[in-house]
Amino acid sequence: MNTVEQKVLSAQWNLERQLFWVSQSEIKIGVLVTMDLGMFAGLAASFASTKMHLPWAIVFTAGCIALLMAGLLFSAMCLMPRVKAPHDSMLFFGKVARRDADAYVAQFKTATAEQLLDDWLYQVHTNAKIAEAKHTWVRRAMFASFGGAACWLPAVWLMAEF
Repeated sequence: MNTVEQKVLSAQWNLERQLFWVSQSEIKIGVLVTMDLGMFAGLAASFASTKMHLPWAIVFTAGCIALLMAGLLFSAMCLMPRVKAPHDSMLFFGKVARRDADAYVAQFKTATAEQLLDDWLYQVHTNAKIAEAKHTWVRRAMFASFGGAACWLPAVWLMAEF
C-alpha cells in the first residue's frame, strides 16, 4: 500500500466492513423485536383466558413484562439513527445534505487525495464507533429478551395449568 489512491481503496473497503457490522446489529434487533412481541401476545392471551391468577403466575408475568419492555427499549436504542459527524465531512450524508450543492461540488472537486483519504478514515472510525454502540444495545436487548423468555415460560405454564 504505497500510493494514496491504494490507501483510499483500502479505507473504502474497511468502511464497507464497518457498515456491514452496523447492518448486522439491526438484523439481530428485528429478530428480537419479533420474539418479544410474540411473547407479549402469548402472555396476553394466556392472562386473558385464565379465570384465577396464581401469585406466582402474576410474579412471572410482571417479570416477563418488565424484561420484554426493557428489551424493546434497548432495541429502539440500537435503531436510533446516528446523524452527527464529529468532523466536517465530504462523505457523510448528514454533512453533505446540510451544504449548498454548489459549495459541496466545489469543495469536493478541489479536495486533494490526502484530504479524501483522511475523510474516508474518519468515516471508518466513526462507523466503527457506531457499530460498537449498536452491538452494545443488541447485547442488552438479548439479555433482557432472553430473561423475559425465562419468565414467560413459567408464567404461561402456570396460567395454562391452573
